[in-house]
Amino acid sequence: MDGFINILKPPGISSSQVVVQARKILGQKKIGHSGTLDPGAAGVLVLGVNKGTRLLEYLLDSDKCYRAELTFGVKTTTGDAFGDIIEKDKGFKVSQKELGKVLEGFKGQHLQTPPMTSAIKQQGKKLYELAREGKSVARKARLIEIKDIKLVQHYTVKGTIKAIIDVECSKGTYIRTLCEDIASKLDTVGYMSFLIRTQTGLFRINSSHTIEEIEDDFSKNKYDFISPLELIIDNKSFIKYTLNHSELSKVLNGSPIQTGLDHTDKIIAMFSENKLVALGKSHGSIIKLYKVFK
Repeated sequence: MDGFINILKPPGISSSQVVVQARKILGQKKIGHSGTLDPGAAGVLVLGVNKGTRLLEYLLDSDKCYRAELTFGVKTTTGDAFGDIIEKDKGFKVSQKELGKVLEGFKGQHLQTPPMTSAIKQQGKKLYELAREGKSVARKARLIEIKDIKLVQHYTVKGTIKAIIDVECSKGTYIRTLCEDIASKLDTVGYMSFLIRTQTGLFRINSSHTIEEIEDDFSKNKYDFISPLELIIDNKSFIKYTLNHSELSKVLNGSPIQTGLDHTDKIIAMFSENKLVALGKSHGSIIKLYKVFK
């Protein structure tokens, strides 16, 4: 049982709790996730099982896609619906055209300051742990990229303006902070009132599975919910190389191999009979191994 599971995480539980549930259902201890999704958020959470855990780092670097609801005119302590309201702007108005124009301005690379609710460590503690202690510390802004952002819907509920937006972004992007920054650009306040992750790398929400579906399939000895290790290699970050019999023997023994390849700084994914065998990096014509999947 090696590979990946595309979980549809429900709101109300943490990513770690999903991992615990999966371990219990599958009877496997070696399971991890591809990046934390807030307890209040839903959507794609990719789990690595056994050998799959050794490839999760490449999913962490993948672009993500989200659908979020932004509520204008209200500021909360956490930037989402679970914090206390600390500010209101009852007279705020914005047209769909104006909002669309502002969203366009967020495309591209930006410096974004992580929220105090993030899991980034500072002073030996995660920021959200410091926040629970009532502390707020200076955070270093990080470079992120908004690949695309679209306005899906602009509407009003009981006098409060809301917007549904779709965002495609680089790793490390905080959507709650993006929502607050959008509101700030419009000279008001706002918070992320709903969030669902719709894609992580190649894993999309329309092919995700609920915990209940996985438990039911597993009880019937069905394993269609597990994607093979090879799936993650299907992107531009890797150079595929098919091993011959002699090379395969060397690789399985942990020895480097010499080829005609010279792809500096590229990861070489080595295959035998369409199965992923190892990962390595080329140093001139020599591929040095750093992950072998026996």
